[in-house]
Amino acid sequence: MTEKLLSIAAPQVVNAAAKETFDFLGSKAFFRLTGADEVALDFTIGGRFELAFERRGGGAIVGRVLEIVRPERIALSWDLRGFGRPDAIDTRVLITLAAPLDDAASGTRVSVLHSGIQSEESARAKERACREILAELADRVV
Repeated sequence: MTEKLLSIAAPQVVNAAAKETFDFLGSKAFFRLTGADEVALDFTIGGRFELAFERRGGGAIVGRVLEIVRPERIALSWDLRGFGRPDAIDTRVLITLAAPLDDAASGTRVSVLHSGIQSEESARAKERACREILAELADRVV
């Protein structure tokens, strides 16, 4: 199958400094924005995370923290199982933080790149979820 790339085209600007935004991204509170019922997180390089979704079809997302560059970037492995869909194994999520593109704007621009997605249906679902999570992030981090 041909590898597809999902890139969030419209990064979200969060009305908070990069350090505060980064700290939130490395917390269970951020991972709960996925809608997970349970979150286990070891936010260290090589640390594991697991998101359990009992109320949303019995699925799970598990992975490892691959890279932490404070306060600029987080890289994760991202394996999805269940939800009544084919498993999506060995995908990657890269979250980057930067200054807003508009010099007059304040806050932090958060961008998500999810790669290794193997189907159009999965790419659409991940794009919707990423946009919802980024919008919720903007409301939570101030």
